[in-house]
This record gives sequence, structure tokens and C-alpha cells, in this order.
Amino acid sequence: MADAAQPNASLPAKSPRSPVSRGALLRLALGVLIAAAVLAVVSNVADDLPGATDVLSDASLPWLAAAVAAQGLNYALLGFQLSRLVGGRPHLRRFVAVRIALVVYGLGTLVPGAPAPGMVLAARELTRRGIEPGRAALAFFLSAWFNVRSFLVLAILTAITATLRGRVPDDSRALVLGGAIFLVAALALTAVIVRRPELADRLGRLLEALNWRGGGAGARENALRLQATAVGVVASRGDGFRIAAATFGSRLADAVCLRLALISVGVHVGMGVVLIAYVASILVTIVPLLPGGLGLVEATIPVLLHYYGVPLDSAVAGTLAWRLTTLLLPGFVGLLSYGSLRFQAEHPGGETIRPGPT
Repeated sequence: MADAAQPNASLPAKSPRSPVSRGALLRLALGVLIAAAVLAVVSNVADDLPGATDVLSDASLPWLAAAVAAQGLNYALLGFQLSRLVGGRPHLRRFVAVRIALVVYGLGTLVPGAPAPGMVLAARELTRRGIEPGRAALAFFLSAWFNVRSFLVLAILTAITATLRGRVPDDSRALVLGGAIFLVAALALTAVIVRRPELADRLGRLLEALNWRGGGAGARENALRLQATAVGVVASRGDGFRIAAATFGSRLADAVCLRLALISVGVHVGMGVVLIAYVASILVTIVPLLPGGLGLVEATIPVLLHYYGVPLDSAVAGTLAWRLTTLLLPGFVGLLSYGSLRFQAEHPGGETIRPGPT
């Protein structure tokens, strides 16, 4: 009997169905749905693309140059933000910080999962310059934190102002005001995430339990230390206010860039309408698998502008001009910036960092 049972004992047991395959199928299904949504939305404005290219070819170069200047101000303020967030010694020079910002938010926006890939590339360059990996990671976390909060504040103000000034249809006012209340709650939640050490403690314990690639050791202590440092930055009245002001200013510069791009193709609308389109464009970039919301932004903004009386071909042309200025141009300059940062790190002929004050 034992001999007869022996062959069955040697057979491998059936392994349960891997959850990874299900995850892959879900991601594939999500990608197909997103692609279908993009095609459906883009088809609404596709007929106006020939006219839009004609309008774009006649765009005013001085106004386009002003849009590029506004985008330059955006990245200058983001560079100031990063230089203050890195802090410590050695200090990050302002021009290096601007190039780091171009890598994170310019080059990094052109790939899926943005801005994480750009942050990985930028973090390597910071460590090459004597910035500890923990400091770099904290700086990028706080940069994203300030960016999210600045967007939430701008979205709340835009929603309330649009409702009060009658730019929202009557049947949509309750939805917009409900969205504003949700954004206020999200804004409060972002403050809680940074200020509550128990959340950092739970995250650290989770990382220790997962111990991914053996990196879980000491995760709880590191999480608590980073949380305490983050609270110090946020609670600092001087640095916290300057960083918040610079971040909000970068958002406004990006929105002003949209208005200047629209003016360059002959579209003259109020800043309130521009902010509605801008906030909507940021919201659709949250959709995964689409670098920088590519396709959705180009379809969403013209539809909104057309609702407020802008000819569709002009709205498409202005949107394309803005996207060239805020997506492709920063991505190209970000690639050049990354190359220059790598070159300077490997051939240190100039000073890229400076010692802190004694």
C-alpha cells in the first residue's frame, strides 16, 4: 500500500492561482478603458484639429514668448521650493535646484507614474552632491505635499468663485459645492498626515513587517525621524510660509501661462474661466498610465472653453500651445538638465553646492 501511494506523493501539489496574473488583467482592463475614454473624448474635437493647426500657425510669437517666460517663473519658484526643502549642509545652489525641478516635474512628467521616475533620477543627482538619501526623499515628499496643498487651495477658491459669479450651471452648483467641501476635507487631511506621528509609526511598522528586499530594518525609527523633520519644516513660520508662497506662486504662473497661450491665438477670456479650465486639466492628469494626462487634457480644456463661448478650433489651438509650453518644452529642457547634472557630477569643474552658513 505504501509503495502504491509513493508515486502520488511525488507529484507536485497544485499551486493556487497567482494574484499577480489577476492584477495584470486588471491593469490591462484599466488601460483599455482609459484608452477608450481618451478616444471617445478626443473624437469630439478631432474634426477641429485642421482648423486648430491653422490658428496655431498664426499664433503671436510675443505672447508665446510671454507664456514661456511664465513657465520659466514656474520652475524658478519650484527650484526655490526644493532648495529650501533640502536645507541643511551642503546647501543646494539655486540654479542646480531649478535643474532638479526640471528633471522632476519636466522630464518626469513625460513618463507613466509621474513624477516618481523624475524624483528617482533627481535623488541620484542629489546624493552625488553630498545630499543624504533620507534628506532627498524627505524633500521630494514635502515638495509633493506642498504641491498638492497648493492645488487644493486653488481648486477650492476657483470652485467657490465660479459658483458665486454664476459661471456654474444651476443644475451643477450642488455638485461643485460638494466637490469644494470634499477638497477642504482633503486639505485638512494633508495637514493631519504630516503632523500625526502615530501615522508615521504605523507606516514604519508596516515597512518593517514587509521587509522588502531586506530594507525594513529600522524603518519605524526612520519614519518617525522623517516625520519630526517634516513637522519642523511645516511648522516653521519663516520657511513654511516662504515655501507655501513659492509653491502657490508656481501654480499661478502655470495658470497664467495658459491664459497667455490662449491670448497668443486670439482667445480672450477672463482669468476665472482660465482657472476653471486649469483646475480641470490638473484633475485629469491624475488618471494613471497617461503621461501628463496626454490626450485627456487636450480634449478637456477645449470642451470647457467652448462651453464659455470660445470657438472650438481656437480653444484647441490655445490648448496645444499651452501643452507645448508646459509639457514638451520642460520635458526637453529637463532632459538637457539631467544630462548637465550628470556631466557636472562626473566632471566636477564648477561648484554645484555650497557650504551652509557657519
